[in-house]
Amino acid sequence: MLRQVIGLSLLLYSTFALCAGHSSNWVALNELGFFISELRAMPVGTDGNATCPSNVSSLQGFTRNEVLKALGSPDFDEAEDGGTGISYFLTPTEKPLPKDEDGIVHFRVEGTFPVVSFDFDAQGLSIASCLERYRW
Repeated sequence: MLRQVIGLSLLLYSTFALCAGHSSNWVALNELGFFISELRAMPVGTDGNATCPSNVSSLQGFTRNEVLKALGSPDFDEAEDGGTGISYFLTPTEKPLPKDEDGIVHFRVEGTFPVVSFDFDAQGLSIASCLERYRW
C-alpha cells in the first residue's frame, strides 16, 4: 500500500512539474531545497559533506520569489544592501545567522563549504552559480 501511495505521489509530482514548464529545472530546484533543509537540520559544526550541485545549470530561469519559496530564507541576501542576489551556504549553520549591533553577520566554523548563489537578470530570472568558499 505504501509503495502505491509513493508511486502515485511521484506520478502526480511529475505531472505537475511537466505542466509547470521547464520540469527538470523545477525538480533540480526542489531537490536543492530538500538538501538545504536537511543540512539546516544538522547540528552546527557538523560536516555535511556537501558539494556543488552537478546540475547547477538547471537552476536558471526562476524568479526570486520562486527560489525563495523552494529554498527558504537565504543565508545571505543582497536586498539588505539594495541588490537582488541571494546565497545559500551548503553547510549546517545557525539559523538565523547571528548579527552584531551593526547588522553584520558573523559565524565561525572550520573547513570549506559550497555556496549556491542566485543573481537575477533584467527580466528578473535567475542565473545560478556554485563556488567552494572558505569559512572564516
